[in-house]
Amino acid sequence: MASSAIIAVRGEDSVKVISNDGHFGMELQPGDWRLIFAAKEYNGISTEKKVQVREGKRTNLGEIRLTQ
Repeated sequence: MASSAIIAVRGEDSVKVISNDGHFGMELQPGDWRLIFAAKEYNGISTEKKVQVREGKRTNLGEIRLTQ
């Protein structure tokens, strides 16, 4: 898999990470976040997922699939 970008957005705040192997992690403040997943080989196609981050808890999103 080529590099993928994952962007977390909450109001005016955003965090971006790049993944070269399909796995990623990020530290986010507690609250409701919108995660945007995109990969160059998918010609700009992206998918979004809403997630609630709780203080002191790790959130596993499982497998996220992008389709062409």
